[in-house]
Amino acid sequence: MRKNSAENSADKQPEASADMISCELIFWRHGNCEDEGVLRGKTDSAPEPSAIQTIAERAANMPVPHAIFSSPRRRCLELAEAMALPLGQAVQLQPGLAEMDFGDWDGRKLAELWQHEPMEAWWQDPWGQNAKKQLPPNGETMQAFEARVDEVIGQILCDVQDGERLWLVTHGGVIRRTMASILGADGVAGFYNRLEIPYGACVRTRWFATAQGWQGQVIWQNMELQP
Repeated sequence: MRKNSAENSADKQPEASADMISCELIFWRHGNCEDEGVLRGKTDSAPEPSAIQTIAERAANMPVPHAIFSSPRRRCLELAEAMALPLGQAVQLQPGLAEMDFGDWDGRKLAELWQHEPMEAWWQDPWGQNAKKQLPPNGETMQAFEARVDEVIGQILCDVQDGERLWLVTHGGVIRRTMASILGADGVAGFYNRLEIPYGACVRTRWFATAQGWQGQVIWQNMELQP
């Protein structure tokens, strides 16, 4: 995925041209799961049915997407299928949209990990000295995870048509990675921890195909005060 330059940051729209292709990728984070309080990466947790219903009802009030992509994990796939059913669309599985594989930490209680494992130090800076400790044990490195996410977003963008709107049902880590790339915050210690992506979050991004490659923008919600 092409990183934004200082001249082409998230607060400056790329200069338009007659043949420029643009699209929207709208990221949905899955809802609450039945095994709350655990670290979920490859762990295939069951989603709460009420959470699926709530998020799907919200999605039904939004403009119809041209396609729906999903992580293969149940917590995402079952939500994506609930979104797609009233639209008569088929969900397209994308393994690259799966959450990070946390290895030996995966599926364990978060409270236990924070207390007995070096998780806090790793989470603050998983790219620096902590990366050399091969953490999480037997899992993906942050560099490998981010490269995987960049690759799948690039693949999706390569096949997009001008003006299309795509939904990507995925995980908090995938959304954080994409936002970090767009905002020019690659490898910034503590950055992921500063992004609150709640369950059911909807993060809208706009992409432009430029001479320098794909450039992304995060579209913030309209927070204007009402009179």
